[in-house]
Amino acid sequence: SRSGAVCMLCERQPSCYTCPRCNLQYCGLSCYQSPRHSVCSEEFYKESVLQELKDMGKTESEGRLKMQEILVGLRQKAETAAGGMEEEELWEVLNSKEKEAFMGLMKGGALGGLIPLWKPWWEEHEDGGRALVEVLEEEVSRRAGENSTTMAEQDNERKSATKLRKIKRGNKLETGDEKGSSAVTAVPQISAKIPKLTSLCANSSPLVCYGLVNALFGYTFTLCLYNNDTDSLIIEFCDMILALSEALSSSRVFNSVQEALDCGETLISGGGYLDKEDLLAPSRALEAVAHIATGRDREDPAGYCLAALSQLRSVLSQARKALSKEGEEGAKRQKYFLASKKCEFFQAWVLDNEPRIRGLAIEMWNEH
Repeated sequence: SRSGAVCMLCERQPSCYTCPRCNLQYCGLSCYQSPRHSVCSEEFYKESVLQELKDMGKTESEGRLKMQEILVGLRQKAETAAGGMEEEELWEVLNSKEKEAFMGLMKGGALGGLIPLWKPWWEEHEDGGRALVEVLEEEVSRRAGENSTTMAEQDNERKSATKLRKIKRGNKLETGDEKGSSAVTAVPQISAKIPKLTSLCANSSPLVCYGLVNALFGYTFTLCLYNNDTDSLIIEFCDMILALSEALSSSRVFNSVQEALDCGETLISGGGYLDKEDLLAPSRALEAVAHIATGRDREDPAGYCLAALSQLRSVLSQARKALSKEGEEGAKRQKYFLASKKCEFFQAWVLDNEPRIRGLAIEMWNEH
């Protein structure tokens, strides 16, 4: 503050603060938020919201916070940076109506409209002009008639067909306004070099497919949580995927689809990554893996699996290049390298086991 300087907004009170964006001198929060300064203050607040949403999930402690606490802290942080006041003081400056209005805005999901909701590419399917999931539904029903020998088995197959029908609705995240949703992004480019499976191992285990499910589960959950933004926090993005997928971060072998999924869900809840306001996120990740295993069309059942693994390989490689070869960063580089090689192995397995992918898709929809 400068002694004798008058607020340039109300032109009455002595100025105590300077706006960090336009260097205008003002006396307090009311003037900072006044209509005469609205362009600057609203832009500052919007940028803070966008940055805070990008930072969600950056650490385990942030993941444990409720959405309400994050947004309230965000409002306080933005105003603190603008006015130089303590967070508690700023919150107390707001009257009860202002606090209630902000909380209503937050609970109603209006703040979510600031960022378009990403629509995953793997949800696009087609087969001869029909939705591919309808084709799979028929296949599930056919298998029920041909292969089921007991009433229990037939009941399970009927449930699987019903679950396939449900994906036309799905566990969609309610946003309140679908107009803000973005178009489907392009399918990631498939890696140019994928080795032959025989060059990596003589005989692959039949359990490899379950490790693939576990890896894709961690990938889809993390990618959706980050709203497809892998660039802003690439290290944190990779760390989270490895934290949620033991198939990528360790030598663990899974014996079933259910075991692979249960492991991922346990790590999500235990690591503090599950938002209490969005308890269906793991279910959507499971559905996403089923979509990926389904593929875009009948002629290319493995394409989506290869694309997902290619993106994961690429991101891990980029993150590796950003780290030093020494100390803790060197150790992290090695983890990323090993995870990338696991992705490469899964790609080689997928290319050599395309028929198994379709069966895996049906099994995944049954789990869903």
